[in-house]
Order: sequence, then structure tokens, then C-alpha cells
Amino acid sequence: MIPISRGGEWELTDGSGVAQQGGEVGGFTLDGENGGGPPSPPRNLLSNLNDTSLMLEWSPPSDTGGRRDLTYNVQCKRCGPEPDQCQLCEEVLRFLPRPLGLVNASVTVMDFSAHANYTFEIESLNGVSDMSSFPRQVAIITVVTDQGALSQHLTMV
Repeated sequence: MIPISRGGEWELTDGSGVAQQGGEVGGFTLDGENGGGPPSPPRNLLSNLNDTSLMLEWSPPSDTGGRRDLTYNVQCKRCGPEPDQCQLCEEVLRFLPRPLGLVNASVTVMDFSAHANYTFEIESLNGVSDMSSFPRQVAIITVVTDQGALSQHLTMV
């Protein structure tokens, strides 16, 4: 069974085109009231910059999918002047406490390179996100560094 959402109401489909409202997938009821959908992206993304680190904070999603088991993942891309020159940067930067499976709505990022553009994608997840057929939604922020420190040029995308 595959959970699908239509206008906030959850249905299950077995892939044959036949859908039924309600039902259970992986022990979770998919019926709007009890929740069973993926969350919307985080909201109100804020940043606090200093010479050596960036603190990102956000508000929980407006739609939790009716669930309480929210976590957050932060993905970083370091980009060159051209959009196709982006590389993942989790291996180079330090994330405190970590980039994946965050239970609090904040993360601190350190060890930036000079003269670089960093794009951070913050994703809300819950226990049924992996079962959703919908593309995941993220909040995005871009940071530009200058002379080895973070500049005040911060762009919400």
C-alpha cells in the first residue's frame, strides 16, 4: 500500500489505481486525524553569523503530517560561480551536534573556506516520510564567505 494525499485527506493505494481512505501502513493509520503524511518544510529559517561559525535555527513545519516524531536533516552544498559546480560539503564542514537526525530545530556549522558559496537545505522528516510518494520539501538558505570568515551576505531562496 502506498500513502497518497489529495487536498489534505489521506488515502491508500495498492498501485492498481484503486484507492481507499484510511487504512494502516507500517502500523500508522493514514487518516488525517491520526496523521500519516510527511511534514511540510521547516519555516522561519534564521541565521546568526560570526567570524567562525553559522548558527541556523528554524520553526517546526506548519504541517507535521499529524505526527510527533519530527526530525530534521541539513544538507550542505558548496557551489562555484556556475550552478552546476556544486558539491556536497558535509565531509568538510563540522556540524554541531550533527547534520542528520536532528531533534532540535537548530544546528551550528563551522570550518568554512574563504570565497565560497554554501547552500543549506533543511528538511523536516517524520516516521512515514520514507513511504511517501511526494518529493521532499526543503527550506533553503545560501551563505557567501569572504576572506575565510562569513560575510553578512545571506540570501533566503
